[in-house]
Amino acid sequence: ADWLQPLLFRAELGAHIIERGTDLRGRVCHVRQQSRLLAVLDFRRGSAAVMPTAKPSDMQGAIWDQRPPAAVELPPGFASCTPAQLIWTHVRHSTRDLLPVRYRSQTIYYRHAPRVPMAWLSDSMLMMLSTLSGEPCNLHTLVRRTAVDGEVLASDLACLYYAGAVTTTPMKATTIAFNQDAPAVSRSVHEPWDSVPGRSSLPPIESDRTAPAMLSHRA
Repeated sequence: ADWLQPLLFRAELGAHIIERGTDLRGRVCHVRQQSRLLAVLDFRRGSAAVMPTAKPSDMQGAIWDQRPPAAVELPPGFASCTPAQLIWTHVRHSTRDLLPVRYRSQTIYYRHAPRVPMAWLSDSMLMMLSTLSGEPCNLHTLVRRTAVDGEVLASDLACLYYAGAVTTTPMKATTIAFNQDAPAVSRSVHEPWDSVPGRSSLPPIESDRTAPAMLSHRA
């Protein structure tokens, strides 16, 4: 459906961000298809903007131009977002298992509020964050404490991982309880970009992926 194309473009762009990984850290990039600007991505400040009419196919052969820090001025009509939101869109609507293997066996800690709007979080995600902020545990224990299906929980956890909300590294954990009414954490200019911990070989988002009404608030 034509109305779904802009969302699928964001998901496709999010997949490319994950694939490029830490190579993007601290950079400002313009994503172009020939002479047409598709997106401006500022990984120094954690901000982005995309052409609202772009389609997933526009990413085929797209060029990623590294730009100077001042080159963040947006063309009129571009839609503002963040790299974390673009990554979330891909992970949330992909049918692939994107949860890092270590999260299936190691202790999981709450880190901070996800870097996406709270309205995008499902009830199971909210329950998971509340549980982990009270006491860290592994995935098996988390399934038992929340009574949520294991595969659903793993899918949710992948989203929270890429949104920077959870970690398996104790020194990155926080002792502050999760508050779903708190605003999303915005990244400091000097804080390392941690939504993408390393390289990945993720394929593009499935072109035939369909999503009913849930897309309107999970984006």
